[in-house]
Amino acid sequence: MRTEHARILVECRARHYAITVAAEPPDWKPYEVREHFDGVEHGPRYLPGEWFGRLSDAERQRYMRAVYDLDAEGLLVAFKTEGGRLQRIKLTPAGETKAAELTASTEAPVDAP
Repeated sequence: MRTEHARILVECRARHYAITVAAEPPDWKPYEVREHFDGVEHGPRYLPGEWFGRLSDAERQRYMRAVYDLDAEGLLVAFKTEGGRLQRIKLTPAGETKAAELTASTEAPVDAP
């Protein structure tokens, strides 16, 4: 698994968790209510510049290819707008498991036996 694949899985897992534990917005903020429930149901918005910092065009393209690779492998589901633009990604159960493994491996202490 390439670095881009791993970073997408870990970041998607973290952002989806943040959405699911966030308090529901008040009903008088309809845009925020819709955004919240779309995030819970379909995962976080895929915004590579926000997720990974400033990226060159080549790096952004590598991340886009990685998203489609992960979708083809069944680790995540890519949701597109009616115009065909990638909007949200959500981990599948297999992707959730893989992201948890990756997160645990990066959190392990270096001096662990």
